[in-house]
Amino acid sequence: MNGIDKCLKIREHFLKYPLQTYKLVYFKLWSIVLDLTQTRKNINYLEWQAVLLKIVSLKAHFKEDLFDKLLKIFSNFNLSKLQPTILI
Repeated sequence: MNGIDKCLKIREHFLKYPLQTYKLVYFKLWSIVLDLTQTRKNINYLEWQAVLLKIVSLKAHFKEDLFDKLLKIFSNFNLSKLQPTILI
């Protein structure tokens, strides 16, 4: 069982037993990232770049700020335009 398999198992558990309060929002964001990492097979460089940008934009919505290094790398992109809609 690899890391992704373990994450899928954890997600399955929290889908059965949902989290409460803001933790549910973070779980939904984490689940989106998990789904995005699953789509990485058989895609070209530009598609992978778009997936990576979506993941970085999701990270920007967590309480912790993006690391300075990531901000420098993605400074040309407006990450707020990629804000996800989370349905609870």
